[in-house]
Amino acid sequence: MRKLNRRLLILFGISATLIAVAAAANVTILSNATADYAGSFLKPYYENANAPVTGCTPPCLTVDTQGTEPSSTAGTLSLDSHGIGGNSPSPSTVSVTTSDTNDVIVVMVMCNPGVTAMSISGGGLTWNTRSTFSSYTVGSRSGAEYWAYAPSSLSSVTVTVTYTAGSACNPAYIAIHGANTANPFDSSAIEPVVVNANSPVSCSMTTNNADDILFGYMMQGGNPVVTGPSGWIPLDTFIDAEHWDYYAIVGSTVSSAAEGWTATSGTNISGYCDAVQGESSFTLSAGSSMYLWSPQFASATSIPAGVLSLQLFADAPAPALDGSATGTWTSGSTFVLSSLSTTKANDVVVLSLDTYSSGSSVTVSSISDSLGKIAWQGSARSSFVACSGTQEATHIEWYGIAATAVTSDTVTVKLASAPTAASGVAFGVSGADAITPFDPASGLPKTAVSSCSATAAAPTVSPVSTVADTDFVFTLFGGYTSVTETAGSIGAGPATLVNTVAGTGDSNAVEYEAMTSSQSSDSCTFGTSTTYWWVLCDALMPARQAITVSYYTTNSAGVVQSTMASSSPATVTALYQPISISSSAGTVPASGYLEVVITGSPSAGALSVVWGSPKPTLFEVSYTYRT
Repeated sequence: MRKLNRRLLILFGISATLIAVAAAANVTILSNATADYAGSFLKPYYENANAPVTGCTPPCLTVDTQGTEPSSTAGTLSLDSHGIGGNSPSPSTVSVTTSDTNDVIVVMVMCNPGVTAMSISGGGLTWNTRSTFSSYTVGSRSGAEYWAYAPSSLSSVTVTVTYTAGSACNPAYIAIHGANTANPFDSSAIEPVVVNANSPVSCSMTTNNADDILFGYMMQGGNPVVTGPSGWIPLDTFIDAEHWDYYAIVGSTVSSAAEGWTATSGTNISGYCDAVQGESSFTLSAGSSMYLWSPQFASATSIPAGVLSLQLFADAPAPALDGSATGTWTSGSTFVLSSLSTTKANDVVVLSLDTYSSGSSVTVSSISDSLGKIAWQGSARSSFVACSGTQEATHIEWYGIAATAVTSDTVTVKLASAPTAASGVAFGVSGADAITPFDPASGLPKTAVSSCSATAAAPTVSPVSTVADTDFVFTLFGGYTSVTETAGSIGAGPATLVNTVAGTGDSNAVEYEAMTSSQSSDSCTFGTSTTYWWVLCDALMPARQAITVSYYTTNSAGVVQSTMASSSPATVTALYQPISISSSAGTVPASGYLEVVITGSPSAGALSVVWGSPKPTLFEVSYTYRT
């Protein structure tokens, strides 16, 4: 499950709650709710998808002012334009005109019986097939749905639908602004919904995204009077009233919503319903820049020296597994894990250690490695005793940071006393934060112990929640019974096994999953049921990423007038943390702007910059800076 905890946030001196709207690379701002403070000059809102001056290299973030804030229920989506084409033998065409840039164009097609193949072209666009369907149980009609991304506005371009067999197809289009241009359609598995029945008929709509535009396209012979779903808005009707489409913009998810379609005469309504979702992110590639522009200044204004304060959230690439090794105890109070090799610098090396001595606890005193390249923590991150009596064991999580890659390194585990059995699994994780490695969510690491009886069950720990989106979540297993564990699941996804040890009193295993969203009350589970087990689930955050921040005043053409900060270094983490940049004084000329440029590190990975539902992006600017 997702939580509202990760987002791109740029705050200059104050805080607010606002939502950014965008399509593709150019980003504008929509205010859902504002908190105005003394010194604030900016009330961002959605205006258009262009930078205020020409020559801005996308992604450009545009803001402006207005006297009245939009409704607090305003969403990111809007209907730019729509139209319906002719019902003629192949090919059939529809003329498309839009006023906005960065639209998603959806072409809906319904056909008379007999069509065997269909394709789409035209408009200077690259077309994608969303769905095709045929052989209805009533009437044997056919249909299709196509979509394309239009980075520029369109003026009476002709889109052509070509088909074979059949008598006629009728295309209609809708142009949607503010849609997710990379993944336009709601991720619900049941969409699109195809319907075919006697009137009345309904689409059973279910969506996963809270900010959607719902639409449907229906066909019925004859000349009926048609009523679409309650609350939906009618768009176009073909001249013979045989084809009609409706739409609605919703600000929350719908579940099994019956959207009814009725006609005053005739039977056999055929068609479908679908859902397009609002924009959620763009990618800031390594070394590229994003631009934030202020409103235009009506008169010349002096900006005092001080500190430019901001928050910047962006999803960094998830950490990755980078080598593993195992080892078991044979005698004495030490044992080793041999031949650990990694390939990256600044790996976080985690140990899963299991010690057994009937009726007593055996703890770990220290960790070392033969190459001396791993800076081990002075104490365990977690240590807990599981079961009691004959099956009593101790499970330990320990970690260190390897500044450079290691080759055939031997890890030595020193115990407080000699055990009856002990084992360990070591694994390296690249791309994790080497300064504060672990997700700070309350309750991590999370542990669980079985019923400590002969009743077998899948080793499971829950509930597990995380803060960061792109964590490396892992589960450590220990067991008294000799068992070779298998991978299970972490959250809703399948886990990947790192390594295993099978032994009486010291069975050991590690599994992991690289996440794309934060977890909420989820489970970490292994795949093989067993007895007398104990598990621990934990999460490593992605590495902080270097950025630079520049701060300028410009004239009306965007030409720099004052440089108040130039390529000042900063870092982005997975947590809500402030960034402060020293700022020199500057002057904005009449009709000029403030501009902030944020540039990603050329040597780092791409950042996924997120806004909109379900992760609000926050923007507000103050030109009264604290000195």
